[in-house]
Amino acid sequence: MKGSEDGTGPPPSGRAPAGIEGFEEISGGGIPRRRAPLITEVPIARLAGVERQFQASAQGSPDGAADPGSVIAILLREAREAVSTCEARYRRLVGRVSSLVFELATDGTVLFINEGAALIGCSPDALQGRNLWEAFSEAGGTAAADNLRRRLAAGDVRDYPLVLARGPDTQVFLELTTANRYSNDGQLERIIGFGLDATERARPEGQLRLQGAALNAAANAMLITDREGSILWCNPAFTQLTGYSRAEVAGANPRFLRSGKQDAAFYRGLWETIKSGQVWRGELTNRRKDGSLYPEEMTITPVRGEEGITHFIAVKQDVSARRQQEAARDRLVAIVSAVPHLVATMDARGRFLFLNPAGQRLLEITEDAITEAVLPDVYSTGVRRMITSEALPTAIREGMWSGETTILSRSGREISVQQVILAHRGADGDVEFLSTLAEDIRGRKRLEEEVRHLQKMEAIGRLAGGVAHDFNNFLMPILTYSELLLSKLDSEDPRHHYAQQMARVAERATALPRQLLAFSRRQILEPRVLRLSAIIADMGKMLRRLVGEDIAVEVGCDAELDYVRADVGQIEQVIMNLVVNARDAMPTGGTLAIQAVNVDINGTHTPLRQGITPGHYVRLSVSDTGCGMDGETLSHIFEPFFTTKEAGRGTGLGLSTVYGIVRQSGGAVYADSEPGRGATFTIYLPSLDPAELTCSTVPRTEGTPGGTEHIL
Repeated sequence: MKGSEDGTGPPPSGRAPAGIEGFEEISGGGIPRRRAPLITEVPIARLAGVERQFQASAQGSPDGAADPGSVIAILLREAREAVSTCEARYRRLVGRVSSLVFELATDGTVLFINEGAALIGCSPDALQGRNLWEAFSEAGGTAAADNLRRRLAAGDVRDYPLVLARGPDTQVFLELTTANRYSNDGQLERIIGFGLDATERARPEGQLRLQGAALNAAANAMLITDREGSILWCNPAFTQLTGYSRAEVAGANPRFLRSGKQDAAFYRGLWETIKSGQVWRGELTNRRKDGSLYPEEMTITPVRGEEGITHFIAVKQDVSARRQQEAARDRLVAIVSAVPHLVATMDARGRFLFLNPAGQRLLEITEDAITEAVLPDVYSTGVRRMITSEALPTAIREGMWSGETTILSRSGREISVQQVILAHRGADGDVEFLSTLAEDIRGRKRLEEEVRHLQKMEAIGRLAGGVAHDFNNFLMPILTYSELLLSKLDSEDPRHHYAQQMARVAERATALPRQLLAFSRRQILEPRVLRLSAIIADMGKMLRRLVGEDIAVEVGCDAELDYVRADVGQIEQVIMNLVVNARDAMPTGGTLAIQAVNVDINGTHTPLRQGITPGHYVRLSVSDTGCGMDGETLSHIFEPFFTTKEAGRGTGLGLSTVYGIVRQSGGAVYADSEPGRGATFTIYLPSLDPAELTCSTVPRTEGTPGGTEHIL
């Protein structure tokens, strides 16, 4: 090997430089059969005495002969220094880049990372020597970091999205690109990566993706049209609602949905509204692809651009289910509103939420004051304690309470009701609301009382009938022997006077059993077809004299009053007894009203009273404006020998006689009164079917026909 100026020759001293043994091996034929190159580093002394580091490479010749000329010497130290200088310059440059640049070992350990580490909330020193994948996971990108690691094992990665958290409210969007470095034998040695901060770009893109996903996932149907109405886009809910695919509606005008239920004026108004830039809201009926109709609620919003309105956005909601629910609710409300009993709903505290019309009338509460009322407030003090301490807790605990209570109206009127209180629970088991149904049982109680009264009167009637027969049996011998004595004794005989007095008293006494028999309905009647209006008219003058000048008599009868079958004399007795009773109740004067009208009692519009079956009746009522009676007096008013008059002024048989005659005639009689409000006696006699009437049964109408008149 020849020396040269660059110091590649032997040193001046002629000594072999260090490492020359390698050259001797190469030049001395030490590698004649080597297939792989021999590489070694040797220091070579320059002519100036300066050693330089070289790398020597030798390759054996194919024929096995040594070829010293095949030795290549490479200047190594300067190359290393150049690389080191270049690397330092590269690191200074990369260190100033805001993007993330890193070099990793194969296990993810950070060998180098620049100031871009701040993107994930760390400093370069904090990450040096750490595992970058773990740092990514700690920043909230666990799943993405694991996926990235798997991708890297398969090769380079380009623009891989990674979302990391930098603080509690800040997210960083990175796009990572990596390049793998491999050794000569193909083993992965290094991973070099570059992370671009895409936060500003990814945020609006993410919002657009999110908005698009929301529109596609929306339950309401949506479509976008141009300003002329041609469909540009629709979401899946629209295709599900209408049955049309996106391809079928693209570019079409939505008029293909029209059902014909709305006229041209409707659509003209719609277009005028949205063309003027206003939002249109309304309901209409449209037609699906299969021809079925459906109601929808639609909102159309104009979209403005620089040149004015550019698009329209329509949001549609199928309201079929809501319509059905509303219809079901309306039907339920209609049914509840028609119920003649109180029906109400309350919240868990007892405050009214709903009260049907019957309940409003019963409690005397107006509709606008319903929500101000509370259930316990509709009871008297004693009942309220029972409701709050027993009824409501039982309903909440067991689901239902029922019982008989007394409620109070706003005016303080007590009303007996049969009440049920129910507790309704939600899915969580808590009570959501209460409901109650209260039936006014005053009528039922009155009927029950009337039944008891009828049963009592029947018993008294049987007793009175027996007494009358026994009394007659005792009286008949007295009358017989009195008449016998009178026939035997001379009129001048003093005993004749005694017998005459005995006969007169006995004759008067015969009226008592007749009245008792009338009450017990055992007297003999002679019924015939008659009109009450004719009888009342015939008795007019007599009644006027009977009541006196201080009492005004008012008579009102239907012009075509139905016929009834009764004993004329007994009906006259009934009217007379009732008029006398009314007169005695008005000692200082007043008004006596006598009315006879036709009524049709069916139990629906006209309530049934005990003892009356549905049918056609003539109703005779006698009313006064006298002192009235309390409930206790009313309960005994028709009993024989019961009287409220002072001793010597009445026998107590007048009203019992009325009762017996009316009942024996197939009718019913009732008394209604309150203290200070007078009294009304009402008689119902069955009217005759026109088919039962013949010329022979209908009496001629002579005299004054019945009508509405005043007897002064």
